[in-house]
Amino acid sequence: MPDLTPRDVAAVIVLYRPDTQVMEHVATFSAQLPRVFAVDNTEEPDSGFVGRLKEYGNVEYLPMDGNVGIAAALNRGIERAASEGFMWTLTMDQDSTPTDEMVTELVKAANELDEEPPLGLITPTHVREDKKRPKAKPGCTQAFVPWTSGDLLSTAAWEAVGRFDESLFIDEVDHDLCLRMHQHGFAVLRSGSAHLLHRLGAPTTHRFPIRMRVSNHSPMRRYYMTRNVLVVADRYGEEFPKFRDNLIHETRRGWLGVLLYEKQKLAKLTMMWRGYRDYRLGVMGPYSR
Repeated sequence: MPDLTPRDVAAVIVLYRPDTQVMEHVATFSAQLPRVFAVDNTEEPDSGFVGRLKEYGNVEYLPMDGNVGIAAALNRGIERAASEGFMWTLTMDQDSTPTDEMVTELVKAANELDEEPPLGLITPTHVREDKKRPKAKPGCTQAFVPWTSGDLLSTAAWEAVGRFDESLFIDEVDHDLCLRMHQHGFAVLRSGSAHLLHRLGAPTTHRFPIRMRVSNHSPMRRYYMTRNVLVVADRYGEEFPKFRDNLIHETRRGWLGVLLYEKQKLAKLTMMWRGYRDYRLGVMGPYSR
């Protein structure tokens, strides 16, 4: 692989009802990278926010005219980047804060790797915003199914494995792509020197009767989480049984957390049942009422 520089990378950031902090992230990428594609899933975009985005000369705003899901938005952004000749994209969500050196460290890590096996993606070390950043470590380690946000993604690998699965809509989209990369022989790695600060909604920690941290996702997210976990476990369980078992275990803990600690129990349990029902029926795509 020829030497890669930040000038060879385009950022794709997926927006959904973005707040003012997102503009700071866009500004960071605009200063570090030659092109930023802001793909907006917001049903009714804020004209003021869009106007500020367009003030950056290297930012292209791509409205999706409604919420088409994170997979479709990522695919659209990567397609645009590829059409301009970019072979590498930095995939971002709006809830993550890149550190100043993240892009540089990801690129540096890519340049230090051997050509075999071919590189699919390098992810940064994700750090919760309320936690202390770990000490930077040189080199990369294996990353089995990292989150999508902050990934330096090979366009060639993304194309070879079949792109992000738009039928999933949201949740398990990242796991699904990484598992296909493993199947196709691409390396999926984590940089120890690149850090990404991540917000995880509104989680809470409880101690009685069971010590547990719960996510407090909405009923609608519980639908997608339930349906897509079962779909992905079915798809890859035979080839990756340990991953399947861990996924199901964490999902059951999530269900227990809803029962014990979360609000809107009835609404969430109802949507989880509908997610299970649609999994059994083979219903995919966005939830249809």
